[in-house]
Formats: sequence, C-alpha cells, structure tokens
Amino acid sequence: MVYLWLCLWLQQEPALSQTFDVVAIQFEGNHRVSETLLRSQTGLKAGRALSESQIVVAERRLSRLPFILFAEARLSKADAYGTYRLIFTIHEESLVFSALEYREETHDADLMTTNQGLFQEESSQNQVQLGARWFFGTSFLAYVTKGWDLDGVQVSQPDGKPIDVGLTLYQMSGIPLFLNLNYQVTQDESGRLEAQGFAPFSYERERGAATTLTAAYPIRAAQWIYGQWDHFDEKQSFRTGAALDSLADTTENTQQAYQLGWVWDTTDRTFLPRKGLRLDTVYERREQDQLVFNTVFDITSESNTMLRIPSSNQLDLLRVHSLAGFSLANNQALQLELEGKQKIRASKGYEGLFDYEGWVATSWSWNWQNFSRFQVGNEWKVFARAEWQTGSHLSDRYRFSIGSYARMRWGQVRLQISYTQDDVQTSEYVIFTEEP
Repeated sequence: MVYLWLCLWLQQEPALSQTFDVVAIQFEGNHRVSETLLRSQTGLKAGRALSESQIVVAERRLSRLPFILFAEARLSKADAYGTYRLIFTIHEESLVFSALEYREETHDADLMTTNQGLFQEESSQNQVQLGARWFFGTSFLAYVTKGWDLDGVQVSQPDGKPIDVGLTLYQMSGIPLFLNLNYQVTQDESGRLEAQGFAPFSYERERGAATTLTAAYPIRAAQWIYGQWDHFDEKQSFRTGAALDSLADTTENTQQAYQLGWVWDTTDRTFLPRKGLRLDTVYERREQDQLVFNTVFDITSESNTMLRIPSSNQLDLLRVHSLAGFSLANNQALQLELEGKQKIRASKGYEGLFDYEGWVATSWSWNWQNFSRFQVGNEWKVFARAEWQTGSHLSDRYRFSIGSYARMRWGQVRLQISYTQDDVQTSEYVIFTEEP
C-alpha cells in the first residue's frame, strides 16, 4: 500500500501555473464523431481561463476514446488581445477495424500436490477480429465485432461462433454519464463424438446471450467511478447408448458478476501509454450457481516513464513500465446435498494474490501521407505472481515474454512469444463429507 501511494506522489504531474483566456473551443478532423460528443469528453468550457494541465488532461481524455487514434491540442490567438482559441485536431480510426493477435507460449509446471509430476505444453493463441462501428445522434455509438481462431493458415470458428454487438452512450442530457451494453450472441451446438475405449455419445449445448452492462461517471478530470454487471447461462445435455438403454445427463450453468470500482488515471493514452500513472481499485462479487466468490479488496497500480528523442516523428527511445496488483478474496463454500444424506463442501477460504509485471519497450510513431499514424515497437516483459491461502503458500508463477506491436488507423497487430513457469505447492480445494 505504501508503494502505491508513493507512486502517486512521485508520478503525479506538478500543477502548471500558466493559464490562458480561452474564448472558443474548436475541433477539426472529426468527420464522423460529433462535436457535441468530443466537447463533452474534454470537460472544458470556453469563456474562462484554462491552465496547461487542464488542456493536457483534455487531450488525453480524447486520445483514450476507442475510435480516436490520437488527438492534438494547440492554441491560436483570438481577435481580442490576450485571448485564445483552443483547437483540437482529431485523428479518427476507420469505421471498419481489425485486430490480429499471434501468441506462442511454452508452459512448464511443477505440481507439488498429491499427484506429483511435471508437464510441459506448447500452445498457440492466435486470433483475428473484424469489426465495424456506427455513430448516430450526438452521443451514441453502435458496434459489432467477430473473431476467428487461426491455426497456421487455417481459419476456424470459436465454440459457439460468438458475435459481439454493443451500444455505447457517452452523455445523457448534458450529464457526462458513460453507459455501454454488450451482447455476445452464440449459436446452439450439437454433435456426436467417438473416442477409442468409450461408448459414442451425442451432445447439445444451448447458450443464452452473455450480457455486460457498464456505467461510469467522472468525479474529476482524471478520476471516475464505475460499475459493471455480467450475466451468462448455458445448458449442456449428453446422451450415450441406444434409445432404450441410454444414459442422459443435463447440466445448467448460470454465472453473474458485479463490480464496483474507482479509477485514477493520468496516462497519456490507453494503447501503449508512454507516461503517467493509473490506479484502479475494484470490489467484485461473482456467483456461479451455488458457489460465490467475493473479492474483498483488489488494487492495481501502473507506472510509466519515458525518454524521448525530439524529432518530426516520435521516437520513444526507452519506456519503463511497472504494474503491481494485490487482491484478497473470500471464496464461500459450495454445498451440495446428495440423496438427502450427505453434503459435499468445497471451500477455499481467504486467498491472497500479488502480481508484479515490469517491462521495457521502445516505439516509433510517424505519419504517412496525412492518412494514418503508425505506431510500431517492441517490448520485453517479466511477470511474477505469488499466491497464498489462509496462511499457506499455494503457488508461484514467472513469465518472460518478447512482443512486437503495430497500430494504424484501420487496426492493430500484436505478436508475442512467452515462456511460463509454474510452481504449485499444494492442492487447491479441500473436499470432505458430513452427515446431516
């Protein structure tokens, strides 16, 4: 906790005393985004003196919008002596966007449980996404995204063939209230599987739309509170054997999650931040049928510093990042009654988790024929995690990764190769029975 507040004290930018009498706030380059939406996101009003720090924060707020590649602010002299016009140049992303992610991971695990052993696995998590967004009214944004899995040059559909559809509201009657409603629609699945040594069986899976509702409200220029609700349910049925000699099993799974959080953010942009600090605290309650997980305390701090070479293009020679997080969870007991005689209870009690991630990155940004800005870079990361439960040490995890990334107006590409080492010290659940 001391470390986090020390980061706040060291990283917070000093207040800049110089102010400017701004008589007008103007926008240029916004061909699709309404001026009303942009003006509401700056948090500024014309006709008053604005400080340099207020203008910088407004520029960052605009650059963090998902449909803006970056925003630039400049002052221009107005007609009256000593007055200025504040002009924001907006560089929008394309209405049709894409993302390509290629990840190769080698995973070593040493399981120090009752079933001791070592295993190693190599996995590829490659995906390509396509999406489109539409603006309507002055504050509404609708979007749809679709993803596919990649295996070499082969493209396949994820389970359920999910499609995300969403609607975002950036203000309501002049109130800077952010609302986002996302539906993930999936198809019902059915089929027949055969495995050597087992009787063939058929299966059916029905999924409802996974729903996420998010609301956020700014309380200061760099702070806001937010809440989120997630809901998901599915039904799976399995059947083996002939019609008269069959074995059927049906399971239903319903999950809900609630989050309430506070964010303090002075980073200069969401994607590839170069400087600033982000502090995030969250309370979470997650329900899955009869099993309830309560995150009592979850706090994350991200620090960014940068060394830049001034030029017509932007070369970030060295960016040093650190990310630290701590959470304390109270995972309540699961109780099942079998034939009215026994109860099976699985409980994890209190669990603590500490994460630390540090990385060094370089990046280069440049404009190309006034059409797009390219951001290309490399990063080297080290990740460490320690986990314990009610006083006993559970596991350690270390990850080393090397990645490259590129972002432009119509999408982004990310490549990553990583190695992960797990040392698990004890079994995760304690299961026992008791008579009623």
